[in-house]
Amino acid sequence: MKELEIILVSGSLCLAAGVLMIFLVGRKRERQSMERLNKMLDAAIDGTFLEREYDETYCSALEMRMAQYLKKSESILRKVNCDKDKISALISNISHQTKTPIANISLYTELLLEKKLSDEAKVCAEQIHRQAEKLQFFTHALIQTSRLENGIIRLIPERKSVNQMILDVRAQAEQKAQARGITMEVRLGMEKNLAVFDEKWTGEALYNLLDNAVKYTVLEDKIEINVTSYELFLGIDVIDHGPGISEAEQAKIFGRFYRGENARNAEGMGIGLYLANQIVNEEGGYLKVKSEVGKGTTFSMFLPRK
Repeated sequence: MKELEIILVSGSLCLAAGVLMIFLVGRKRERQSMERLNKMLDAAIDGTFLEREYDETYCSALEMRMAQYLKKSESILRKVNCDKDKISALISNISHQTKTPIANISLYTELLLEKKLSDEAKVCAEQIHRQAEKLQFFTHALIQTSRLENGIIRLIPERKSVNQMILDVRAQAEQKAQARGITMEVRLGMEKNLAVFDEKWTGEALYNLLDNAVKYTVLEDKIEINVTSYELFLGIDVIDHGPGISEAEQAKIFGRFYRGENARNAEGMGIGLYLANQIVNEEGGYLKVKSEVGKGTTFSMFLPRK
């Protein structure tokens, strides 16, 4: 009886040892497989991945699939870069080919308007000059948008004060505002108003918001530019007293070429707000609109503070 018990205990121990050995071997193989997969992924990330000799194991099959995937991805990346270069060349060509003719049209119409013309001829010359200016703005905005979308232009955000940028943008829009009898009030506050932004491109985005406000503000009214510092963002509000935007249209206002019902007869192409939104998003910020029909609109630009 004791011998039987000894045999059973010994058998149990041997069985347990065998199970433990199988478990340890399995864990070792699993660890080796994971290490091999990890090395494969590291090599794929570094661009140094090479398929090893095929040995009919699961990892070898995975290596073969990964090699196929990387070759296909590399081919797609080359095509994307090639297409980007073509777009860049096309944009540069369009910019070069259209800049001079549009500038010439504006120049010749200005010279024509300096001469003594009949009332009818003067109206026609003024219309030509106005349309040339619109075409110049549209071409500039379209080219800038295309460059930004295709990564041709890269933003370089820096942490600095927004105060000077705001004052420069106001000065840029001053002439158009004065022509409509509109005053622009800027409230910068007492702080340095530090934020992370690309001065040139953020200035262009802010100008688009301010230019939009000038277009829709009632004649001889005012536009307010207020700066507010929050915990994570710095807010720049551009407040106008125009016709306002309905709640249904506010979600669409930053779409390319979108124009609201109240803007159908006003100057513009529907691309300025889209470009502004693209620029601010690239910097890690965002734009927000708050409006009430008949009472005006507030466009808020939020720039990251850090």
